Amino acid sequence: MPAGAPSPFVGPACICVNEQALHASPGSRVLCAGDIVTVDVGVELDGWFGDVAETFIVPDGSAANCSLLRACRATVAAAVRACGPGVRWSQVARAVRASAARYDLTTLAEYSGHGIGRRVHEPPRAGYAVRPGDGDDFLLLPGMVFTIEPVLVAPPGGVVIGPDGWTVSTADSSPAAHVERMVHITRTGVSILGRPVCGRRERECL
Repeated sequence: MPAGAPSPFVGPACICVNEQALHASPGSRVLCAGDIVTVDVGVELDGWFGDVAETFIVPDGSAANCSLLRACRATVAAAVRACGPGVRWSQVARAVRASAARYDLTTLAEYSGHGIGRRVHEPPRAGYAVRPGDGDDFLLLPGMVFTIEPVLVAPPGGVVIGPDGWTVSTADSSPAAHVERMVHITRTGVSILGRPVCGRRERECL
């Protein structure tokens, strides 16, 4: 729960539109052609949790929003490729920053991926500003399951929190894209869990 949030989140999912980056409850906002929409869903089954987010463009989307979405998916793909047993998280974080920079974008540094299993949020915290030697750097080991979920925005990446205490929006009202994947570190590499199925108008999901 974000600091200062007045109550537990009550929505069945987080649905963010355009400048809303994270944690927006579904509401009466009418979608328009070109809007960028993120759906973030967590589920529990037999005591185990799953967490995934995907961003979509309302048909006839703007070129800028489509480019933002492609950049976000490419950045998550770069992070997944960097994962593997024996890799330090700082190497993955560097891959995220480098990919975002190639598109002249940045991540929301305050928000991170996380371990997931018997609880939806477990250690470790998988931040994207982590560098070698930082106290929150960690070693990727077989059996680990965690999320990779950078939120990409235009620099400098400031945010404001809405009156509900939950909704995170960009300070300059620029659009945000958020793609979240659960990854499992294996003895030989990495696998993606809970891969969503995209529609025909979307590029293949990671």
